[in-house]
Order: sequence, then C-alpha cells, then structure tokens
Amino acid sequence: MINRCVELHNLGMPFRGISRVLKVSPQTVQNWIKKKGKLVEQSLPGFCKTMEFDELFSFVNNRTNHQYVWIAVERETKNLLSVEIGRRRKVDFHRMWKKLKTVRVQNYCSDGYIVYNVTLPKTNHLKGKQHTYTVEGMMSLLRHYLARFRRKTRCYSKSVEMMKYSLLVFMDSWNAWYLGSPQRFRFERINRIAAPIFISISGVATRKSI
Repeated sequence: MINRCVELHNLGMPFRGISRVLKVSPQTVQNWIKKKGKLVEQSLPGFCKTMEFDELFSFVNNRTNHQYVWIAVERETKNLLSVEIGRRRKVDFHRMWKKLKTVRVQNYCSDGYIVYNVTLPKTNHLKGKQHTYTVEGMMSLLRHYLARFRRKTRCYSKSVEMMKYSLLVFMDSWNAWYLGSPQRFRFERINRIAAPIFISISGVATRKSI
C-alpha cells in the first residue's frame, strides 16, 4: 500500500487524491510519505564530470512565504544529487555545498547567480544558461510530477518539512529508475497507467486514467 502511495505521489497526484484512491485518510498518506522520506539516504558519487546548479521557486502556506529548492544534478547520468530548501541566500546554499564538496568535479555549471560566484571554484566554474540545460530540465520534471510545485494549482505546501520529504521520495525513485536499479520506478505518462480510477463528478461515475 505504501509503495502504491509513493507511485501515485510521484505521478503528480495530491495527497487528498491519493487518499480517495487508496481509501485512507489524507493524514495517513502524509505519514506514509514522511516515513518513506526519512528512509532515503542521499548517496553521492566519488567523481562527477559536470555538476549543474539552479533554484526552483515555491512557497509554503501563502505566496508571501517564499522558499527556494536548491538543486544539484549530474549532467552525464541525469542523477539528482542533492536538494536543499531555504531562501535564496548564501547560508542556505552552503548547507548543500557542504555535502557536495566531497565529490571530485571536473566542471561546475550555474546561471551566474552571485551565491554561486562566491562559493564555487573559479577555475572550473562555467556561467550562463547555456550550461544549465540539464538542471532546468530537472526543475521542469519536478513541476510536472509533484503537484505541490505546479503553477496555477490549488495544491501547495503546508510545511517545509513535507516539501523536503516529498522531494526526497521523488529523488530516490528518480535516481533508482535512471541508474537502472532492479526496483526502478517507472515514470510513465499519467494517461498510460493501467489501473483505472472511477471519479464521481456531479454524482455520475466516469472512468478516468490516473
């Protein structure tokens, strides 16, 4: 049941939608995602040829409480290396940078934001949007697959903690799939999922694909 919950979560279904499908309470779904997120271990490679950085804008509770997701991606493997939530400040990026400093990197790539300029080594730091296409693609995937990050939606994060666990669960599934693990999660299009769901609209049951 928990694995099914994770699959639906990673396919972009909000917690309330998952609770209706699995016939459990929204709080149970939240507890499952939190439990799964706590078990995720962020393993880093010893060497990375190209590491890209960028930030994903979001908010918690209301649009005035801005939060940024700092993202690090390995270009060659599309591996999501690390995520960190905070403001768009040097101190918040440094929490992620402390973990990534152990990795030997040939080239760092960023959009040239000042935090990257003063933190990343100048000798192998490539600046400009032309160097961050992989991490930009990853941010697009996050907005597509995780309901809380979509634009113009009623789904949003109620706490930084759940935003963190949601990201960790997605990161674990994505890396397992992309790196060819036997237990990989299949990121298929929503309309190709086999299991049909019956959604009642105005009292009429209609068949929909998740």
